[in-house]
Order: sequence, then C-alpha cells, then structure tokens
Amino acid sequence: MACNPNHSVIVSACAGSGKTWLLVARMVRLLLAGAKPQEILALTFTRKAAQEMRDRLYGLLEQFSNMTDEQLIHELKIRGLDHVEAKKLLPQARALYLKVLMSPQSIVIDTFHGWFGKLLGAAPISAEVQPGFNLREDAKRLQEECMQDWWGDLP
Repeated sequence: MACNPNHSVIVSACAGSGKTWLLVARMVRLLLAGAKPQEILALTFTRKAAQEMRDRLYGLLEQFSNMTDEQLIHELKIRGLDHVEAKKLLPQARALYLKVLMSPQSIVIDTFHGWFGKLLGAAPISAEVQPGFNLREDAKRLQEECMQDWWGDLP
C-alpha cells in the first residue's frame, strides 16, 4: 500500500530503512499511471538526500529500459503491482527513462529551502522580498556576522 501513490502515507524511519526506496517507488508508480515528469515534486531536507533520490530514480529507470520481461515484472511487483498489471505495463516501464529524459520539464527533486527559494524568486514583489535576493545557506558565518554587528561596537 505504501508504494501506491493513490494512498497518502507518512514515512518516519531511521537512516537506512528504505525511505528513499519507497519515495522512488512512488514516483515510478506515478509515472506509470501517466503523470508527466513536471507534475512530480519531491522535497527533502538536504542536497545530498535530493541527489541520492535523483540518482536512484534515474538509475532505476535506466535499468528498467534494459531488463528482461521477467526481471522487469519482478521489479514492478515489488513496487506494489500485481503480475497482470506489471505485464501490461512492460512497454511503458521500459519507455520511462527516455520519457523522463526527453521531457521539456524535469521531475523536481529538491530541498525544501531550495524549492521555496525558487518560488520566492519567481514572484519576489508579491512575496515582499528584494528582486534578485539570495538564500543564505552558510548559517555559521551569518551567525558570526550578526554577533559581530551586535557586539562589535561594545568596549
């Protein structure tokens, strides 16, 4: 059920427990159900996690394009499809890699702060931010600058 994108799920688990596998499985299922790449948004907390998710998705789709029927049916079944559905979706599953690569807009796999920064950048006036703003990601240096500004003039 967790692989089925028609159901909402909350996944809370420790590192190495399969959260990324599950999210990638859900993206694959969305694509197989006809979702366009640009209709998928996956957000995570770190750039490393976003890159890992991206690498796994694209790697899996590339593998799908080269698998035998039996291998691909097995992979689709472990992602929640029954045998009949998996067999019926073989051509679509094999074509997903090229479909995603050829899409004029890609799947968005980003960090929360990166994606919200892009939203703010798309409409800075209505968001009441300076056009051309930059997100600060160097929190330690920013803290030091603030402390220097705050305490710098004290004797």
